[in-house]
Amino acid sequence: MYRLLTIICFVLILFSSCSKEQYEPVTISGTVIDEQQAIPVQNVTVKLKVQKLESGAYNANYSTLMALPTNKDGKFTFTFKASYYASYKLILEKDNYFDKEIEINPDLIVKGQDYNEDYYITPAAWLSVHILNLYSYDETDSFSYSLSGDLPLCMECCTGTMQTYEGMSIDNTSVCKVKGNSDISIIWTKTKNHITESGIATVFCAVFDTSSYDLSY
Repeated sequence: MYRLLTIICFVLILFSSCSKEQYEPVTISGTVIDEQQAIPVQNVTVKLKVQKLESGAYNANYSTLMALPTNKDGKFTFTFKASYYASYKLILEKDNYFDKEIEINPDLIVKGQDYNEDYYITPAAWLSVHILNLYSYDETDSFSYSLSGDLPLCMECCTGTMQTYEGMSIDNTSVCKVKGNSDISIIWTKTKNHITESGIATVFCAVFDTSSYDLSY
């Protein structure tokens, strides 16, 4: 009887210990910083996404576990009970900034400890390019240009794709998104009266501003 009670007590203690370790709090925190201006960024929406264990297997999709805004010092803190999560990911979102996704190595997430890092996000700027056939000659007039530089990828972003305009009545303005405080080169070629000329112009796109450039021919 004594031996049986000893075994039961051992099992209960082991179960209690495992349960406590399994649900011991985990903390993921950090500071979000503007990479161009080197200042903390307030009101960035930070989403903590996880891969959960479901029906004995880890779900390939990430689900949002928690979300909150950064404070006036650009800081955020997630504290939650450790569970069966395969991996962690942070999503940073704020108007006039580019969204950022950061994968966190799950081996670095230790129960009872604070995982703290600085995270840098990129401010946006805009480039407006105006194309105008000011002194038209005939329908063979043409103007082509492409953009070059550190061009990000997004739906609104500038691309390096060649843009071509043909004809006499050309008056077009295109606005696209670029990284703040970046230099963007405009590589252009024009043909008029069967004479072709080429050139390059560089535009500095300041943070949160729209830089305009006119290409009249």
